[in-house]
Amino acid sequence: MPILSYWITRRRPARPLGPPLPACRRDPDVTIRGGDPLRDGAAVARLAAMDDAPVPAAPWLVAAAGGELRAALSLRDRAGVADPFWPSAPLAELLRERAAQLSRPPAARPGGGLRRGVVRLGGWAERPPSPLPSRRVDS
Repeated sequence: MPILSYWITRRRPARPLGPPLPACRRDPDVTIRGGDPLRDGAAVARLAAMDDAPVPAAPWLVAAAGGELRAALSLRDRAGVADPFWPSAPLAELLRERAAQLSRPPAARPGGGLRRGVVRLGGWAERPPSPLPSRRVDS
C-alpha cells in the first residue's frame, strides 16, 4: 500500500491545470479602425468603466480582437482605455503607432499621400482586380 500512495501523491497531472485558452486568445484577428460614437460609444464606455478611467474624447481609434472591442485611443488627446482582463498592451501600442501615422501630414507619409488598399497585420491584402477596358473587335 505505501507504493500506491507514493505513486498517487508524486504523480504529475497528465494535462495542464485549468481550462484551455479559447482560440480567440491564442491567435486573435485584430482590427484597427476609426471609432464611431454611435456604433462604438457604448463599448468604449464599457471599456472605460472596466479600466476605471474616464471615457476618452471622440474621435477614437479602436482595436477589436476576437470580435470584441479591446482598446480605444482618443485622437484628440491620446487618452486610452483597454480591457484589463485581456492582454491588451500590444493593442494599445498598435493604436499609438497608427495615431502617430495619421497625425503626420500627407507629404511626410511614405508614398506622398493616401494609399489605396487594405492593411492587415500580416501585410497587404490582395486588391480586387481592376476591370479591364473592353476591347472592340472590328470585323
